[in-house]
Amino acid sequence: YECSDDNLPASPGIFGGLPVVYLHASSARRNDRIVFTLLRDTKTPISAVAALCGWRSDIALRWLFRRRTGMSMRQWRRENT
Repeated sequence: YECSDDNLPASPGIFGGLPVVYLHASSARRNDRIVFTLLRDTKTPISAVAALCGWRSDIALRWLFRRRTGMSMRQWRRENT
């Protein structure tokens, strides 16, 4: 799995979408990239990765990560480092 714009929510068109939704999606894309980068390039514990990316709970991040990628964060890290 690679973090790319193809896997992230599309930005709203000129007449569609609310600015708040666009800002949230933009922030989510940036945080997704940070999560993948930290997992791939550092040995930062997963709980610290979650905190650094603004997650209140590493459990929630782990759940969402598994849902999006089909594997655990630990498994993804092993396969991509």
